[in-house]
Amino acid sequence: MSLIAAERIKLTSIRSPWWCAAFGVLATVGVGSISMAGNEDTGFSGVPSTQLGYGLGMAVVMVMATLAVTTEYSVGMIRTTFLAAPARGPVLLAKTLVVALAAGLVGLLAAFGSWALGLVLMPAAISPCTGRPNGVRSAGSAWSTWWPRCSPSPWGS
Repeated sequence: MSLIAAERIKLTSIRSPWWCAAFGVLATVGVGSISMAGNEDTGFSGVPSTQLGYGLGMAVVMVMATLAVTTEYSVGMIRTTFLAAPARGPVLLAKTLVVALAAGLVGLLAAFGSWALGLVLMPAAISPCTGRPNGVRSAGSAWSTWWPRCSPSPWGS
């Protein structure tokens, strides 16, 4: 548990992960809003149109993960880390867990931010109560089990 706390402190104490997270969310939401503006007269297909920027956001999250490891090597902090915890496996596992959690949070923020912006730009087309397979269930499928249905579903109950 102390390794996870140490990796969390190392990840959040430098500026690059914060900048990468902010840019990843803004880029994903921005590309989603551009795709929403372009689909206004051609017809809107729902949540998939709001999630078109995920590739750019994913690339930024990969940069964040790379910086989480290479920053420690570039400043020489890796020697201190391995002196404190000589076994490399648990250190790398803790680093992986912390970076994966940060990437997951950035992804959820970007997905729901794009969906919310789509809801503001075109409320009738993306409403979760339309009975179509879009809305909050598609944006955050991990939490789809607790979101209440607003109308009968085309798939049955």
